Amino acid sequence: MTAFNCSLGPLPHAAIEANEELRSRAALKSVGMAAAMVDALARRGVAEATAQVAAELGGLAFKLGYGQWADPAHDEDPGELADFTRAAFDELRAAVAELR
Repeated sequence: MTAFNCSLGPLPHAAIEANEELRSRAALKSVGMAAAMVDALARRGVAEATAQVAAELGGLAFKLGYGQWADPAHDEDPGELADFTRAAFDELRAAVAELR
C-alpha cells in the first residue's frame, strides 16, 4: 500500500467505528478471512489447532500493523505496511512465548 492509501486509512475506520452495522460487517469479514486462512493451511496439511492459531494471530497482526501504519501521527511516508505487520507479528509471537 502507498502513502496515499495510508492517508485515507483513518477515514473508513472512523466511519466503521461510528456505525453498528459497519462494525458487524467488519467483524464478519475478519471471521471470513480467518476461516479462509484456516482452510488454506489445512489443505497444506497443517493441523486444525495450529491452523486456527496461525489464522487468528495473522489477522490480529494485520489489524495491529495496519493501525500503526495508518496512524496519522506518522510522517508523510510511513513506509511499508508489511514492515508494520511483521513487527506486530513479532510482538504477538513474543507475547505467546510468555504464556508457556
